[in-house]
Amino acid sequence: MSNRPFGTLIGALILHWAITILFVCASPAGEALSFIISLSSYPTTLIMFLCTIGMLKLRYIEKDWTPPFRAPLVVPLFFILGSLFLLIAPFIPPKTYSSYLPYWLSSVVAVAIIALGIPYYLLRFVILPRILGYRLEPVRRQLSDGSAITRFKCVQR
Repeated sequence: MSNRPFGTLIGALILHWAITILFVCASPAGEALSFIISLSSYPTTLIMFLCTIGMLKLRYIEKDWTPPFRAPLVVPLFFILGSLFLLIAPFIPPKTYSSYLPYWLSSVVAVAIIALGIPYYLLRFVILPRILGYRLEPVRRQLSDGSAITRFKCVQR
């Protein structure tokens, strides 16, 4: 479902809005903003960490990958070390803490939300094709702005 003429994914925006409103209303009054910021920054750091690992994998394992710009190796390594610190630090107990919420809660909730994607992936791309007897075939399209997208088409076996 999209918003015409802009093509905005309105369903995703409504879901994002609803989750944000839920967290603002469900959190204790003084801690809502801090919780939401923590809830968004942890998965962002995790995803950027994984993307950097993927970039290094492409750089050194996939020989035919030619990016338009190559960062010096020290840059992604430094970023990986910084990201590792940001991913581990929320689980180290602070010396003083005066909140109603556990110090690790936002990181655990963020990881749990990301982990919800695993059952979706398994259901959509593994289980349903096996049960219903079809396979998903990637179809690549070029958009008018030059970017490429991949859609999946159901093909009966």
